[in-house]
Amino acid sequence: MILYGTYACGRDILTPEQKEAQITLVKGYWGREECAGFFVELFGGAQIIREYIRRYLLASSSREHAAEFLSQIYDVDVTEHAKHVTCPTLILHRFSDRAIPYRMAEQLKELIPGSKLQPVPGNSHLPWIGRWEDESKRIVELVLGFLGDDVG
Repeated sequence: MILYGTYACGRDILTPEQKEAQITLVKGYWGREECAGFFVELFGGAQIIREYIRRYLLASSSREHAAEFLSQIYDVDVTEHAKHVTCPTLILHRFSDRAIPYRMAEQLKELIPGSKLQPVPGNSHLPWIGRWEDESKRIVELVLGFLGDDVG
């Protein structure tokens, strides 16, 4: 199993006040410049993709569904299930991820027996955003290395 930029318990990501502020932003500004700017900052993308993100938000969901989905993300808790994983597991996480703090990956590594945590350079939550040579390419190399020589 390969996990990227994830967590075991969503309640540990933000304070209740931060969660409420994000949900309020989504409810009030989904698809607008303010919300697109927030997600560009959160995901660590360049400002040049701001319009792309704004259009993506509008095309992907209504503001009501987006707010509900965001709320559910912070309610996920697989802590007990993670303790029972028996397959080889690689956890990839950008050390400076702005959306999901690196400490969440460390927590997940402690929960999944025998898992390997590999920090990845960069601050974007999205694996395809970042400098190819030392960020995104590194993710691909780590995945291929974990899967073995037969895949490459």
